[in-house]
Amino acid sequence: MNREILHHTIDLCLDWKFREGEEQYAWYKGFDDSSWRTVNIPHDWAVEHEFSTAHSSGTGYLPAGTGFYRKTFYLPEECRGMRVYVVFDGVYNNSMVWCNSYYLGKRPNGYTQFIYDITDFVCFGDTPNVLTVKVDHRYAADSRWYTGSGIYRKVTLVLKNHILIPVNGVFVSTKNADYDAAVIEIQTTVKNATGERADISVRHTLYAGNYPVASSEKQVPVDAEGEICDQQEIKVYSPNCGPPKILSFILWLPK
Repeated sequence: MNREILHHTIDLCLDWKFREGEEQYAWYKGFDDSSWRTVNIPHDWAVEHEFSTAHSSGTGYLPAGTGFYRKTFYLPEECRGMRVYVVFDGVYNNSMVWCNSYYLGKRPNGYTQFIYDITDFVCFGDTPNVLTVKVDHRYAADSRWYTGSGIYRKVTLVLKNHILIPVNGVFVSTKNADYDAAVIEIQTTVKNATGERADISVRHTLYAGNYPVASSEKQVPVDAEGEICDQQEIKVYSPNCGPPKILSFILWLPK
């Protein structure tokens, strides 16, 4: 029987603990943050202050500085065995991230999305997980427009099986188009994080509104601990039937 590769997304935008300023041990999972404020993401602490010409115009004459965010979350027991990623869509800036006291990395740029694989650090069931984010925006004169300070875009968890399409692993482009037909090219990255070779079926379906109008499918092998980039084309006739959307998924074909 075919096994569909699972994908599950969890929103992490609500109920973060926040403290402005330095805190030496905030990275530690067992740190007591009960006295911190509760905030929701997106959040910008700079707009909570008074305007002053003593501050940089790059922050809209608001102070910058340093801040810490902590988020406690739980993962269902039935998700054990899946790969877990945390996705930050925007943190301004110089962010440092920890998961359950383990340091994940630093992201100096404040405008782009970044992703950490936290599979090896998370707990499941009734055991809590804690994400800590340090935002270091002390050097405020770094922009010609207002940037704010903090986690200013959404945060999500993405859970996938060990044979998976990575986050942002599908790229769609129009190869050519006219009034009669269009050809859409779809590049799909497929990763095999298991210790065995896997045979995968990659399938794409193009929808116009709620109606499927074209599809393609191809079977490809992926080596153990390997990664491939599958490329397929979909031809669409009379491409003027509404806003399109593409549903992509992969099937793990048993030997």
